[in-house]
Amino acid sequence: MAKRLKVSTTPFRPAAAQARNASGVVDLGGGRCAFVDNRDGSALLELALDADGAQVGPLLTRPLSGVAHGDLTDPEGLTLVDYAGTRYLIAASSLGARRKGVDPPGGLVRIIYSPDGHLHAESIPDFRGWLLEHYPALRKAAGRTPDDGGLNIEGVAWDPSRGELLFGLRSPTAPPHAMVLRVGLDASAPWTRAALTAGPTLLVCSSTSPTKGIRDLTYDPGCQQFLLLLGRSVGGHQGVPFELCTWDGTNTETTTLPVKFAGSMKPEGVTVFTVDDDRHVLIVDDGGGFATIRACNLPGWS
Repeated sequence: MAKRLKVSTTPFRPAAAQARNASGVVDLGGGRCAFVDNRDGSALLELALDADGAQVGPLLTRPLSGVAHGDLTDPEGLTLVDYAGTRYLIAASSLGARRKGVDPPGGLVRIIYSPDGHLHAESIPDFRGWLLEHYPALRKAAGRTPDDGGLNIEGVAWDPSRGELLFGLRSPTAPPHAMVLRVGLDASAPWTRAALTAGPTLLVCSSTSPTKGIRDLTYDPGCQQFLLLLGRSVGGHQGVPFELCTWDGTNTETTTLPVKFAGSMKPEGVTVFTVDDDRHVLIVDDGGGFATIRACNLPGWS
């Protein structure tokens, strides 16, 4: 068995940025990555990294224009869709109820990415309603809070080979499996419910007890597979370690990579970036920082 690589958090700069609750993250190319702050649906944050995986310059705030209050409540997932010469970032709310029986606001937001300036966004306002209509098995969980096993989406990834969005559920789980929802997307269509097509629910192996949920997922075009972050699914299970896994996007089985996250870390976002031909995994931390892992230091992933 390969020796596990110990990974710890580097705080964001400047110091004020350490208050950011980083979640879903995407690679923008050239060492630039964007992530969501789950306490702020009004902007994305942009992080620049060098070939050693170190931060370059301050963390940048990229305001969103066109989103109304409640369109992006508790943003947790972020993915990149490159279509017909336009780059879209798609941000997903957790859709989790903060109080029992009270449906939260929050939609599915598409953002036209530009390297500089404000980012124009548009929302499918009641994405939660669409989801529960087409995935009725989630309705019971939708009325519970996340810590009670209620609906809680924490990751979204684009599968370019199938033209689908994959939504990773932190909860509910289907022990001993975590769940992923496949949703077809017509990227050429207007940003409405009509652009979405419900697909199957996939079960992903969680190798430990209690069953872990998905904290983020991302497609790695270099390996043509997904990276998954698995972690504690509900409240009351403190000390459950996070895992970084590979997954082919279809089968139940995953492969756990030899990574040991520091006990203080709360990894909630993962992506892959390349600078000067050096490939890295980037992990962003809900506690206000990041970690990078060189590809060559991860046996079983390259």
